[in-house]
Amino acid sequence: MIEADPVDLVADEELVYRSVPEGRNWVKLVDGACKPSAQAFNDKGHQPSVDRAKLLDHDPVRAKMHASDGILQLKAGDVRHEKVIKTEKQSGQPEVKITLTVDIVPDPTKERPAHALVKFHPLPGGTSNFEKLKERLALLSSWAPQAEIENCR
Repeated sequence: MIEADPVDLVADEELVYRSVPEGRNWVKLVDGACKPSAQAFNDKGHQPSVDRAKLLDHDPVRAKMHASDGILQLKAGDVRHEKVIKTEKQSGQPEVKITLTVDIVPDPTKERPAHALVKFHPLPGGTSNFEKLKERLALLSSWAPQAEIENCR
C-alpha cells in the first residue's frame, strides 16, 4: 500500500470511496436498482469521510468499514465542481450571497492512511446547504466494481 502524504493533494482525476452500510435508508430502490440515498453521506460534522482509491491500490473492498457494506465511488473533480449558494441577511443589512465551494482534503490517520474529508469552504451555518450537498453526492456517486449493496431494503 502507498503511504499517505499529508501534503499530497487529492487530484481532480482521483477516485474516492465511501463505505455505505446496508439498510437504514442509506440506499433506495429506483427502477429496480439499488441506488445510494443522500443519507449515505450523513456526517455529524458535515464533512463526510472518504478513502482515496489510489492509496488503497484501487481495491474498494479495503474501504469497507463492515463486511456487508457497499462502496460508492466518486471522482474528486466532480465533487469539486459542486457549488452551493448560501444567502445571509444581517439585521438592517441587504441580503448577501456567498458561494460555498466543496473540496476533498486528505485527513490520514494511523488506522486509515487513505482517509480524506469532503469539506465546504467556507463552512456553512445550518444544515440545509449540507442536505443539498448530500443529494448531489448521491447523484454523482456510483457503486465501485464488486462492491455494490445487493439487498436494497
